[in-house]
Amino acid sequence: MSGCVAHVPVSESAMFHDPDTRPTSDRTWGVGVAGTVAPTHGAARAEGTGDDSGDILNPRRLSGGPYLASFNPEGRFGVSATLGAFVAGWDATVQLWRRNYLTAAVSVPGQGQVIVQHRAFNSPQLGAAVGLGGRYDALATGGGAPFSVELRSDGVYSVGARGLALVRAVGDTGGGLKLTTYVGYAPGVQRPVLNLSLTVGRF
Repeated sequence: MSGCVAHVPVSESAMFHDPDTRPTSDRTWGVGVAGTVAPTHGAARAEGTGDDSGDILNPRRLSGGPYLASFNPEGRFGVSATLGAFVAGWDATVQLWRRNYLTAAVSVPGQGQVIVQHRAFNSPQLGAAVGLGGRYDALATGGGAPFSVELRSDGVYSVGARGLALVRAVGDTGGGLKLTTYVGYAPGVQRPVLNLSLTVGRF
């Protein structure tokens, strides 16, 4: 579970654009920066990337970069793309029914996540959601030549719970902070999986 990291799905902020619940945002576009830390070095080693010899790329799984997002004015769907350091991908979110949403994301190299979320709270300054998800995190190791990367076909599947909290300044319907956490379990390597992310910008 090292190398490039699954990106933060900014499209999920569409959940908080619902005009019937005093939305936290009235924007149809978004731009900013999202970063992730996933301290799952143990799971990567258990999958077979070796010992602490240093061949694992980005072993502590840190990533971050800018994103560009677009949202439906009624909060029915959103799409976004992210490109940065150790991270690149795109994602989409659609409203299933009422306050329940489905998010799907694809990150390089061949990583992905699916999340079903319930918007628990929405106001002009605060938002919260809880959900369940599944992830596939790919592996990458250093090649023989400088700056070369070997992308591995194996990876780690996990399932778990996800929480989201959104905070905006009073009167700011565009910018804000979004914190997310994913706590799961990877049965293939019998290890826990943790992912924490921070998004700053317009969403």
